[in-house]
Amino acid sequence: MHASVGGFVRNVVGSFLVMVLGTVLGLWLGLAQLSHCAALRPIASFTTQLFRNSPWLVLLFYSMLLPFQLRILGTTVPLPDWNKATVALSLPIMANVSEIVGGAVNSTPLAQWESAESRAFTPRQTLWMIILPQCVKRMLPPWMNWYQILAMATPLISILDPETVKEVLVTIQELAAEGMTCILVTHEMRFAREVGDHIYFTDHGVIVEHGPGASFFDQASDSRTRQFLSQIL
Repeated sequence: MHASVGGFVRNVVGSFLVMVLGTVLGLWLGLAQLSHCAALRPIASFTTQLFRNSPWLVLLFYSMLLPFQLRILGTTVPLPDWNKATVALSLPIMANVSEIVGGAVNSTPLAQWESAESRAFTPRQTLWMIILPQCVKRMLPPWMNWYQILAMATPLISILDPETVKEVLVTIQELAAEGMTCILVTHEMRFAREVGDHIYFTDHGVIVEHGPGASFFDQASDSRTRQFLSQIL
């Protein structure tokens, strides 16, 4: 129960941090797409489309290739996996928030801009003091939809976080010790060797071999099974 609560809290905190970072970056990226600067608009549009269409798991994978620490002016700055994953997941959120911001601003009637101009508002004042406050109501529903999607996707971080994987394995081991029947699909062969009562080895969706956990790893009869185990264990 303790591990489950800890995992739930971690997912909530992680999704909140990702959403905050993605929203802030997406706001500026969305405004950059609407910029009067001809050089800035295509860059912002390309960035939006790139991360909007990138698979989240791929972004997570490449974020883990970053170094675990950096040296800046002689100071070592750690880069924990959790922080790298937070930045990685914030990129597609940033891109989708950018589209939300752009759509909301473009949906504002032109008369709002003209009315503000007639009252001597600058374009920047009009945007921040009149247009964006009105856009919040239209942006909130799609923003909440993306938060729900993100909350369900945040556990993806656990796939690439060795510390979290260890917590999951410990929880399963505790459940097995309590006598609960568990069916587990895993590539953690050492763990399967410790807790598995009966092991099934599949290859391309076909059960190649199965047997009691106590003897499966030492007395595998199929050559494909032995080949696999020799590479893993």
